[in-house]
Amino acid sequence: RFLAPLGCLENVAVSMETFKLYGGEITLQYDDDEHKYVVDGNVIDFTASQCSNFFNQPWMIPWGKKVMREAAVEEYKKFSQVIGTLVKSGVKIKASNFLDEVKIKELEQRLNAATRKTSDRALLIGDLVHRYAHEFALGKEPDLPHNEDAARACAAFKEKFWEKFDVTPVDAEAKVYSAKHTYAGSLDLDAHTTLGRSIVDYKTTNNLRRFSPKVEHIVQC
Repeated sequence: RFLAPLGCLENVAVSMETFKLYGGEITLQYDDDEHKYVVDGNVIDFTASQCSNFFNQPWMIPWGKKVMREAAVEEYKKFSQVIGTLVKSGVKIKASNFLDEVKIKELEQRLNAATRKTSDRALLIGDLVHRYAHEFALGKEPDLPHNEDAARACAAFKEKFWEKFDVTPVDAEAKVYSAKHTYAGSLDLDAHTTLGRSIVDYKTTNNLRRFSPKVEHIVQC
């Protein structure tokens, strides 16, 4: 713990990890709770997690359309099942039932929330895989996640990356800083592989065949 002169947080005790870089000339401090990097009392504004803010992401448009389309199909299936059940039961259906403004608004909200739910799920899976990979790189023997998608990704990480490229780790989750560019971040893995000395940034995807690194992914790494 130390007293960090961080603007309005001056003289407030903050828990930080401390790293000596550039032969001990520079002290980098990292707050995991707030994902904040500090050098000489100054918060570093440019970090790896902020890279995507600097690039257009047109690939998100077709992805959003796909998720929305799938959600609409599911809503239609539910709707059809309800109608079918009512018809078989001899229940008279009024046209006003389909024009209810509140129900229409609720449907709109469910469709709008579809991309957020899918994105949130993907983040949770990514976190599970990242945690497994990190522990594995430290020489531990972590259990596979119970989630099937995450477990499949972890198994692929071990077989198609670690074993295939004969990975020998040098460091994992190392904190790095560029005095020239005032850039800070955490690298997932520094290792020797069949490709040579490699800096690795973990990414998860549900379709590896169609996956190609995005510009922000390359810059982060």
